[in-house]
Amino acid sequence: MATHDLFRAKESGTRVGIMRHGKLVAVHGTGEFSHADLERIYLEHMHD
Repeated sequence: MATHDLFRAKESGTRVGIMRHGKLVAVHGTGEFSHADLERIYLEHMHD
């Protein structure tokens, strides 16, 4: 499933991949982080 909804991704899957400019930059298990932590990690990868 591809989505921009981090909360739905965490609830629906077992792993979350973060892509930037068409490249996979991170993969995390959904049980590793809270929703807030996952959002923070996503934003860190999107920061230029």
